[in-house]
Amino acid sequence: MDKKVRTIPNCDGCELIERLVYYENRIYWLNAANACENGERCGVVFYYRIGESKEAKIVSDLDWVSSPAAYGEGLVYLKGGDGKDSYIYYRNVVTNESRRIENGTYLFGYRSGLWKNLIINWSGNIIKSLNIDAIVEKNQM
Repeated sequence: MDKKVRTIPNCDGCELIERLVYYENRIYWLNAANACENGERCGVVFYYRIGESKEAKIVSDLDWVSSPAAYGEGLVYLKGGDGKDSYIYYRNVVTNESRRIENGTYLFGYRSGLWKNLIINWSGNIIKSLNIDAIVEKNQM
């Protein structure tokens, strides 16, 4: 790192950043934008690669999404809620591979994170992991 202060470009019509996550030189943030159907506002995840990207781009589905977590080239996020079914989605930001992993009952939010291909989550006094490739849940403790 060269210790320079940089301004990362946001987007037109965006509100305040709600959640920021990063991995190495990859930065992701949750933001509302005029990016959805008919230019309507919705929550999306933006991506910017320090030193390589010219501008920020949307890497999530164009729908209300939340709770992004990142590791390497992978991004997971929760899609749905507010009366809709919630699902966890995975996206590889390099290959643009995208797939639904699991319904939102696994929860996400501030109680979880992504480590390699495992979503680590806690509930009460139990720590669990969900393998996003094999869709296998394990108790960690």
